[in-house]
Amino acid sequence: MVLHDRPGFAPYVERLERELAAMQSKDDVMTRARRRLAARGANDNGKSKVAA
Repeated sequence: MVLHDRPGFAPYVERLERELAAMQSKDDVMTRARRRLAARGANDNGKSKVAA
């Protein structure tokens, strides 16, 4: 992420931080990890070395 020291960007950054916090609060860590592993496995075409 590119950070700028201009006050005009503050509302955008604050909104993104709020949205990210809301998304993370809806989804626990293990659920996100499982979803990412599943997506990675789907993209590996069977080449993944992660044990299930």
